[in-house]
Amino acid sequence: MSSPEAMRQSRTSYAVVLHGMLRDHSKDDNVVSVLVEGKDSDYFRPRMGAIFADLRLPLAYRNVRGKNNLKKLVRAVLGNVALERCKFAAFFDRDYEHDLAEILIPQAFVTDGYSIENYYTGVDSVRQSVRSLLFSDAAHSDDDDKVVEEVCALYVSMQNAFHEEVRLFNEWAWVQRHMPRDGALELDRFDTFKFIEFDRLGLTLKSTYSLDDLNGLAPDRRAVDLGEIATARIWFSSRDAAISFRGKQEIEFTYEFLREMIDRAALGLLPFERKAKCSKRLSYVEIVSELSAYACTPVNLISFLEVRKSFWSSSS
Repeated sequence: MSSPEAMRQSRTSYAVVLHGMLRDHSKDDNVVSVLVEGKDSDYFRPRMGAIFADLRLPLAYRNVRGKNNLKKLVRAVLGNVALERCKFAAFFDRDYEHDLAEILIPQAFVTDGYSIENYYTGVDSVRQSVRSLLFSDAAHSDDDDKVVEEVCALYVSMQNAFHEEVRLFNEWAWVQRHMPRDGALELDRFDTFKFIEFDRLGLTLKSTYSLDDLNGLAPDRRAVDLGEIATARIWFSSRDAAISFRGKQEIEFTYEFLREMIDRAALGLLPFERKAKCSKRLSYVEIVSELSAYACTPVNLISFLEVRKSFWSSSS
């Protein structure tokens, strides 16, 4: 008998999504299938809704559960005669760019950096998040603005420190992607705040892992060596860590920082000059949804959506 997990995955496999697209397209060839790797719909929904509002095209969001599934689905859609005139957009995470050539098609948007989560971790996004979470119920005073800017300065400093501590992991993961090995690889085995100590009192970060520890996360694969790490370091040297490092760790850090600021605000501790109560919900599980309004919307995403809009409006 199939396990509950296997049954759940089978219901969301790319073949099942393909069947749903065929069904929807047969009923209404104006429906737009919005295909995402994971739980990214809450990021794209308001942005697409704003741009496509005047076209009145029904948008059907579909979580394809993973990049490989999404790639398979896109190939299946493009190769299906019944979906020749199907309107769809696929949204891919760039990751470490190891498979970029496979996903560069007109119907696909690829994130600037590692993933959607990286759009939530810039200082401008954090500034808006802090204002919304802690200062939305009162008129902003000059003192409030000063505190917000102090929080942002602290965030930049701590984010830079975090990047130094998580750099080795990203270099190791880059090697695993670009210098493939046989055997299983699960990057989620890197538990960010078990491998990095966060001293909340002193607001400092310190890594507690080594290259041997990282290699131990993938025991069935050939170990990454220092020469390969050096190659990865060169690749990252020309890129902004905040956008090119793995999004899961980036947004975990941003979440932990915001939680600490919320706790400090409740007690009136520095950098806060008075007590401030968090007026909105903030959970790590729903952070993509809860902070969607404050995430960065890159110009190339707007351009991509405008091009799709023009194409679809002319073909309707």
